[in-house]
Amino acid sequence: MRTTDNSPSLPPPGSKGPIEGQLTSSISDAGKAGDAPDASPEFRSEFAALLAYYAARIAAARRGLPASEVFAVVQAIVNEQTVALRALAERQAAAQKQQAERPTGNVQRKDENPKPS
Repeated sequence: MRTTDNSPSLPPPGSKGPIEGQLTSSISDAGKAGDAPDASPEFRSEFAALLAYYAARIAAARRGLPASEVFAVVQAIVNEQTVALRALAERQAAAQKQQAERPTGNVQRKDENPKPS
């Protein structure tokens, strides 16, 4: 944004630019995955920890870097966050699949209750 005297200006407080809007929506969409009813407490905990970790990194980048570098750094952090959340989701899916394939406690083994000869 530029004012009439051609100097840069900040957007009004509380307004979000297009990139911040995209980041906020992608983070809120990611948060919905942590609310899945079949998600284990461990998954939810790790998911929340990842979101908090990357939110802190983004906040630190915005505070500590020049404005000209913030976009690229935040975009790289968001890309890294996406990979980490995807890996977590894949681990969760694999664990659920393995648990579904595991036999229940009612299955009788061959060795149990041998028939007398």
